[in-house]
Amino acid sequence: GKGADAESAFARVAIMPIIRSKLSMGKLDEGGSRGECAGLFFLLDDIANTLASMYGSIMRVSEGMFAPAERDVNVEHGNGNDNEHENDNTAKGWSTPMEVDLVTCGVWVPVATALMADPGIKMAIFSPGIANVLQLSVALRG
Repeated sequence: GKGADAESAFARVAIMPIIRSKLSMGKLDEGGSRGECAGLFFLLDDIANTLASMYGSIMRVSEGMFAPAERDVNVEHGNGNDNEHENDNTAKGWSTPMEVDLVTCGVWVPVATALMADPGIKMAIFSPGIANVLQLSVALRG
């Protein structure tokens, strides 16, 4: 629907250019050996801080703007005494908003997609580890 279109447009126009400018194997390995992903935390932190400074206010507003909104609903009391509940002729109801989640679908889905799109980055992040480090860890615990 329209919510998914808004999320997709936000991801494509605002978020992906930032991710593309920051994401690289060099940044991922910054501060460690190749394949250790020592820079992953700092890379994601940099992306999050950049997005917060550039689009934080938009994302905050969108969270409130598309939340379910309270609305007045006319209620028929049916007791025949219209004056008895003079100020009580409305009840609270909830309107169904357009569902838009810019933070999850507009930001983090594109980040995860970008991390998994590059085979080298995907392998480095999601591999079970470096064999000699794993062997040393197991040997020290045993």
